[in-house]
Amino acid sequence: MNNGNNKIGANILTYFLLLFAAISMHFYFIESGTYFNENCCDSVKQMSHFYPFLQEEFSEGNFFWSWSNGLGGDLLGGFSYYYSTSPLFWLTMLFPAMEGLADVFEYRLYISIAKLFLAMVAMYHLMHYMKLLRVSSIVSALIYGGSVFFMFNSLRYDFMVDGMIYLPLLILAYEYMVEKKKNWVFITAVFLMASANFYLAFINSLFLCMYVLQNYFLSEERTLKGFLTHMIRFTTAYLAGLLLSFFAFLPAVYAFLNVDRFYYEAAIPALFDAEFYKELFYQLFFMSSESVDFIVTFPIVVFLLVPLGFLLKDKHNKKRFWFTGLFSLLILIPFSYSLFNGLSAMQYRWLYLFIFVVAWITAFIIDDLIKGKIKKVPIWFLPVLLVLLMGMLKIKAELIDSFVNNRDVGLLILAIALAGLLIALAKLPSGKRKDFIIVLLIIGLLGNSVFMNTEMLRGFLNDPVVLKEQQLELLENYATAEDQKMIDEIQQKDESFYRIMWNFLREPNAPLVHHYNGFSAYNSLMAGNIHQMMKTDYNVLHWNSPSLFQNLDNRLFLETALANKYYIRPHETIFKPYGYSLIESTDSYEVYKNDYALPVGFLYEEMITEEQFEKLSYAERDQLLLQAAVVEEEQSIHLDNYDIKNLTVEKKLYDISEVKFSNATSSNDNTIEANEGARLTVENPWGFEAGEVMLELEIRETSKKPFKVTSAFKVFTNNGDGAVYNYPRDKIVINGGHQLENNEFHINLEPGRYEISELMLTFNPYESYPEMVKSRQDRSLKNIAYTGRSIKGDIETDKDSLLFMSVPFSPGWTAKVDGEKVEPLEINSAFLGIPVTKGNHEIEIIYTTPYFKMGMMISMVTLFVLVVLSFIRRMKVKNSSP
Repeated sequence: MNNGNNKIGANILTYFLLLFAAISMHFYFIESGTYFNENCCDSVKQMSHFYPFLQEEFSEGNFFWSWSNGLGGDLLGGFSYYYSTSPLFWLTMLFPAMEGLADVFEYRLYISIAKLFLAMVAMYHLMHYMKLLRVSSIVSALIYGGSVFFMFNSLRYDFMVDGMIYLPLLILAYEYMVEKKKNWVFITAVFLMASANFYLAFINSLFLCMYVLQNYFLSEERTLKGFLTHMIRFTTAYLAGLLLSFFAFLPAVYAFLNVDRFYYEAAIPALFDAEFYKELFYQLFFMSSESVDFIVTFPIVVFLLVPLGFLLKDKHNKKRFWFTGLFSLLILIPFSYSLFNGLSAMQYRWLYLFIFVVAWITAFIIDDLIKGKIKKVPIWFLPVLLVLLMGMLKIKAELIDSFVNNRDVGLLILAIALAGLLIALAKLPSGKRKDFIIVLLIIGLLGNSVFMNTEMLRGFLNDPVVLKEQQLELLENYATAEDQKMIDEIQQKDESFYRIMWNFLREPNAPLVHHYNGFSAYNSLMAGNIHQMMKTDYNVLHWNSPSLFQNLDNRLFLETALANKYYIRPHETIFKPYGYSLIESTDSYEVYKNDYALPVGFLYEEMITEEQFEKLSYAERDQLLLQAAVVEEEQSIHLDNYDIKNLTVEKKLYDISEVKFSNATSSNDNTIEANEGARLTVENPWGFEAGEVMLELEIRETSKKPFKVTSAFKVFTNNGDGAVYNYPRDKIVINGGHQLENNEFHINLEPGRYEISELMLTFNPYESYPEMVKSRQDRSLKNIAYTGRSIKGDIETDKDSLLFMSVPFSPGWTAKVDGEKVEPLEINSAFLGIPVTKGNHEIEIIYTTPYFKMGMMISMVTLFVLVVLSFIRRMKVKNSSP
């Protein structure tokens, strides 16, 4: 009894130590009072918006769809890369809701501390379960959590560090299954891992397979039969856990496979460049580089402990040491960075596996050192390591062009002190003096980890005072109470279904925190059809990065067809929407109402094929939305063919000889040498006419470097051909708008050498716009009612037609006409089309995440089978007992 109480008490003390460590690692934020958040990038643009949005949607019972997500988007599958299926996120639902960015900024520090604590506790229990001393397990946990990898990723992409929690739990569950011959813990661990995040589950599962193989080779009896028996048991249990997770896993995989991010062909080199290998040692122990890729820096004690692995006597630990060595070689090979990213572009997110194996083997080494199981450590061994360390610092400037700094000197002094402690640890017999040495060692390890994490944050985030000012500026000027009041008043006065165009949005995910139906989103699992529609089929001007779109470049025909009813513009901006009436003015904004608004659904009587559509200019594509449907040729739709000659768009294609050059020169082969302040000018035949003048420019920078094109005060940025986050576009399209009032159209280029294949201006006149809208209004959806994932309405038609719904198409939609299911079609590149016959009809669409029902059925059947098998096994055991 006393022994059990002692274990509980020791574990509680260990938890306090690890909690103190987790808090201390966040010293930069606690000491400075800054929020645990960047002032930019994905931590603001995505994570800070997703937390309050998903919490509110889920608390209201919306699990599948939200109209605030882009043009409407999936929740369960669409956010599975982040939080929607994560048990750790669902735990946050137990606490007071995060109602805005300020709450998120406050909460994220506590979330990060909690996750780091859980990761270290999981690592501690894994090592302790493997019969290691408590102190060895604590050292392993501190090394695992102390690497700057956790802090960096928790700050930027906090969902990514969840893998560091699930990995030791998964290995612990596997070890338990092997020892106890009981599968349920391992099945549960796989279930949690696969449910939480499919991407991290993939990474952890690859490592698990490697670990299982090395674990088998640790066994005393290695036979083919034994190997097959072991692998069958492991595979069966793993598949059971995976099948249990299918209610979440299948929707996530579907969402991943249907993104528009598979355009990039990764060129994986055989080796990194020489600079990577030169910097590697310094990065591993001194954090010499400010790279945001290879973020792995170990406490300096690892440099002293790992080489002692060569002196291990225990044969099992020797094999573990060689496994660690072989796995560590993976960090030297670029292919590894592609393999753990699903054989796609190189990513560094898997490096926590490397941290794990180092922390894992270090525990065995220090355990044997304390127990005296390591071969007698030569008196010269650790001094030689220190000399090597000093030598590496001496040649640092020559090797990586970086001078030794005070931090390096401090770490060297710490290494000398720790080497002395390790020598004492190896020489002293058990007793209070040895215990004192162990305490000093843990203090040194913890201090080193806190120091390196703080230094990393200071280097990455810079002056905390400046950071805090930037954070407060963001909170004071974005998603303010005034902004929310403006949205609330619009929604209170008009409860119908519509979208709101907020011009010059500060953040693409603003609709999520303001809870309105907008035109922007930023999400890695954004539906590929909508993304391709925006970036390719209609080529709307956006930041040229995948998984992001923001508004519609003020393209009136496109906005109206997609149910825009209200326009919000800041006072200081020049642009005013055409065909809108001012209805309200606040301190910062003007609110306009569309005089020609269309509802979410209207009828087409005519159509063209996708092949015809691809031959149209982008202005013609915009205008076509108000006149005819675009359908795939194989779709069986009985509509009249639309004559594209009825489109009223005018076009002018320019020869290079018609272009005026300023600070630039051209050659006969359409090559342009652009200097600073380069400008191209062409005649604008429609400068004073009512309508949209749009530029279509096919251009490339010959050296494939990044470049910008500026026109009509708008900027297109190409991030460089071949860059992972550069979306490939054949043409640049910029809407000059309807307020040019200039007979010239200007195009500004950055310095560089360019090839222009096509330069064209198009004019979309507004003269026929009211009539086009009126014809759609007369044949539109009436009596509309909607919920978070459904729309109902009535339609009347005097002939067979196609109902266009400005709702993103997905196989998750079920469509009913007069209560009878019909097969919805994908039309106009990415939207829902419902065939209707002559007469009056009631229309209903309702959404369920694709593969959720199938996945839930598989999960339930798997659970039932496992329960039955468990019951049968228990009955057999009961009947066989005397």
